[in-house]
Amino acid sequence: MKLVIVLLMTMSYSVLATEKISLCSLERTGLSEADGTGYYWDVLRATFKIEGYDVDQTTAPFLRCLREVQYKRIDGVVAVFKTAERSKSLFYPKDRLGVNISGLTFLKENSINNIEDVKSPVGIIRGYDFSDWIPSEINKLSVNDTAQGIKLLKAKRIKYFADDLQDVDLSMKKNGIQKELFSQKMFDTKDLYTAFTKNARGEILARAFSSGIRKIHKNGTLEKLVNKYDIGNSIINDFE
Repeated sequence: MKLVIVLLMTMSYSVLATEKISLCSLERTGLSEADGTGYYWDVLRATFKIEGYDVDQTTAPFLRCLREVQYKRIDGVVAVFKTAERSKSLFYPKDRLGVNISGLTFLKENSINNIEDVKSPVGIIRGYDFSDWIPSEINKLSVNDTAQGIKLLKAKRIKYFADDLQDVDLSMKKNGIQKELFSQKMFDTKDLYTAFTKNARGEILARAFSSGIRKIHKNGTLEKLVNKYDIGNSIINDFE
């Protein structure tokens, strides 16, 4: 009898364990904060909860997140571009998590019409930059995060900072920085996905993501989260 109880407990634990999924993201202000708050984390929790999963979130530099998924030590990486090379080692869902609108942020005393006009180093985030649209001949200066990039702009240590413009806006808002001091110019747009391990489990989770995000759009949760975080460039119209 004791053996039966132990076996039942073990089976129950196994079932519960399979309902947990592990996702990793770079810390991004208002989107994927280290404390588990933010638009992306809330969307992912709601998306997977409606499919019967609980999300365990981890914060780490982007390249580490990517490596952990590629080595199948965790289930997925949050907010990643889809490329032919990455598709060899990651499983992408049919539906996107968000949209990246990349560009340059700079003090209003400076100006720019074309990317070719840039004659000084451009700040980019180390390991997770949105700068493949910047000509290779332009020098780049790596910074730790969006907040540091904005700080360097204010101190006039760099003239231009390349990043997702929404990330810049959210960081300025959080840190009480006057957006009116800066100008922005858009140069590139890409889709962002939550990508999973390249195996059967990753394929199941990718399908669960697409199913879940459509359900939270239908029940109004997605729109509530877009409004809560004031997400200007959302995927709310993807499912109309």
